[in-house]
Amino acid sequence: MITAHVERYIGPVSGVVHELKSELIHVDVLRVAPTARRPYWTLVTSGMSDAPMRDQSCPEHSFLRHAELVLCLPATWPFDLGDPLWGWPYKLLGELARLPHATDTWLAWGHTWEVGRRRRLAPNAPFAGAVFLPPATLPVAFATGLEAAGRRVDFLGVVLLHRRELKLKLARGLDALLDRVGWDSLSEVVDLDRPCGARRRIAS
Repeated sequence: MITAHVERYIGPVSGVVHELKSELIHVDVLRVAPTARRPYWTLVTSGMSDAPMRDQSCPEHSFLRHAELVLCLPATWPFDLGDPLWGWPYKLLGELARLPHATDTWLAWGHTWEVGRRRRLAPNAPFAGAVFLPPATLPVAFATGLEAAGRRVDFLGVVLLHRRELKLKLARGLDALLDRVGWDSLSEVVDLDRPCGARRRIAS
């Protein structure tokens, strides 16, 4: 079901990172190779939506009970799951996919996740967390267009944030983050060199 949806809107799945040991749910990561139109690897979880998110604290997102995650990597990103410099995106997707099932929490558009105080995702990744947004590189029909087996599955883009950006969002909300950083700068495509947008001054 997830694979067919991915191949319809993104392209052929060139590989699957299978989870060898599962807790609560079994989460695989589908990989779609870069193309001229999409010059980056596209990673999509498969398994997070097998169980519903049970927390009811977001009435505005009450329809969003089954979800999967999307993250994109540069075309030159090495495929080395054992290297902490390059394997962390796959581990991150697995952890985030299990998060709502392990903690009875809720992941929806505009929600944030923090890796931990004074920590960063990886030695080469200057990010302290993420915000979940509609995938910027994909059509709306991809993000909200999968209905099967009597349930709707939505897709959340994982947008990595610098610590100052994360603090801005938590203190002043998503609109303040978008106003300061800009929609164009925030997408699910990982850019290790992206500067922290929260350092910018808003022109008066």
